[in-house]
Amino acid sequence: MRSLDGLSKQQLKKYNRLADHMQEFHEYFRGSFRQIYETADRAGGSAVAVRAFVDRAQSLNQHLTLHHSIEDTHIFPILRRRMPEVAQLDADHAEIHRGLDVYAAYLASVKKDPRMYDPQRLRETMMLFREVLQRHLDYEVAILKAESISKYYTLDEVNRLPM
Repeated sequence: MRSLDGLSKQQLKKYNRLADHMQEFHEYFRGSFRQIYETADRAGGSAVAVRAFVDRAQSLNQHLTLHHSIEDTHIFPILRRRMPEVAQLDADHAEIHRGLDVYAAYLASVKKDPRMYDPQRLRETMMLFREVLQRHLDYEVAILKAESISKYYTLDEVNRLPM
């Protein structure tokens, strides 16, 4: 393990680059999830209003799926070579997407027939992946922080990691 004690603030910032960058994405996901969950009761009314809400709700699935696809294709394979912690991230993605599949299917059915919209049912589908998503978002940032990633990578190597 490399000691972080002798690092300058600039070097420490470079070590934390991946975690800081990931945190920005994760704050978006947290905010989006919270906004959809908390405003579900206000989505009713006209078919146009329900469809507009469903479009916003579907964007959470689309953005998470794209984000995870990028991680699974370009980031995790590299990190997995040295960091056993990445195995938990892979497992989390699988669990999150099992819930997202139900969420996406429900939203697609509501988009076809807005009369099927039920805020309680939407929240229930979100609860299928809420806990694992929140845990995953925290854990992923934690293993990318300097304290963790420096166990496996030099600063030069971290600077070359994709992200």
